[in-house]
Amino acid sequence: MTGCTVPGCPRAAEEDTHRRLCPRCTHQLRALLRELVGQMPLLQASLQLDRSPTTGSVHGGRAHSPMPVRGDVLTLLGPGSNSTLDDPYGDARGDQDGPLPIDTHLRGWAEMTALHVRLAPGPGIRPGRTWAAWLAAYAPWILTAPWAGLFHQELTELVGRVRAITRTEPRRRPLAAPCPSCGAFGLVEEDWQPYVECVACELLLTPAEYVAYARRVLPSLYRTALQIWTHERIAAMNERVPVRVLLLIGDEAEIVADVPPAERAEPERYPAAEIAEALGVALGELPGKRLTAEAGADDRLTGWQRA
Repeated sequence: MTGCTVPGCPRAAEEDTHRRLCPRCTHQLRALLRELVGQMPLLQASLQLDRSPTTGSVHGGRAHSPMPVRGDVLTLLGPGSNSTLDDPYGDARGDQDGPLPIDTHLRGWAEMTALHVRLAPGPGIRPGRTWAAWLAAYAPWILTAPWAGLFHQELTELVGRVRAITRTEPRRRPLAAPCPSCGAFGLVEEDWQPYVECVACELLLTPAEYVAYARRVLPSLYRTALQIWTHERIAAMNERVPVRVLLLIGDEAEIVADVPPAERAEPERYPAAEIAEALGVALGELPGKRLTAEAGADDRLTGWQRA
């Protein structure tokens, strides 16, 4: 069993295949390529400055005219020297100041893929397409290349730079069903990811597998949750609460919770004769009495007893 070639990944590569990555990193690589295709329109829209550039003045300002577009975005979208891992002179990346443009970066990996698959040495793309889409189409071959782990690492860094500019992060959404492997409620789905993942045990499920599993287990879970809620609600309704008779006003008694005065809510009134009859005392003995009562569904008190 060989290990995953992505730097820092401790998992084993997929068994019975020629892939160099573990299942988790395999799905991540495919998702990163799909995300990069979706991020390109947002990156192009981010080329314009968010606000008008600051103009110079006699006492300060810029020494030159400001750029009309964002330099960091222009660097990623602009042209650059071609660069691949197969660089016989070792100076291809040195020709570029700052990070490589996306087109240059991915074209280099496309050339490496063409060599690996033994295609024509100069791959091309149709108008309107991107190198990310080209690489996504050849992902099954890329996953078998000895440099697949390094490609995953550089692609992660490239997508990270794009996210920092577009301010668009994949969203994670928790799912209702528990994990079928560890039982934790840690299943989540994430944008551009082709699988459902458990954040507790890292189990991966396809969307179809999760839907079939959820249909099987959720009805019984919902019934159990409803039974628990009903039981707790009934128990709360039958719970006896400590109260105190504050004073008598006419034929009614003002009742407050038997807690410190600062924590008391507004007093509520109940028929004094009803309370006195339940306790077996005279009406004049009610003020100051400590009692317990049952709270009903409408929060009204009944079942008066001595505390």
